[in-house]
Amino acid sequence: MISNWQLLVLVLLFLAAIGWSAASITIAIREQTKAINKVIEHLHGISHTTVRIEERLPRS
Repeated sequence: MISNWQLLVLVLLFLAAIGWSAASITIAIREQTKAINKVIEHLHGISHTTVRIEERLPRS
């Protein structure tokens, strides 16, 4: 049979594991968001370059 203090330790360990997992997920989401923002900035730069090139092209 499991004693009260053993149960308490198990519950605390379980809660710590959940907290660690949540922190890891939060960090992963933050890193993915940074990567996505870099891609968006790059695409935004490409679109501005394309507009400038098109403005220089002669009209037919």
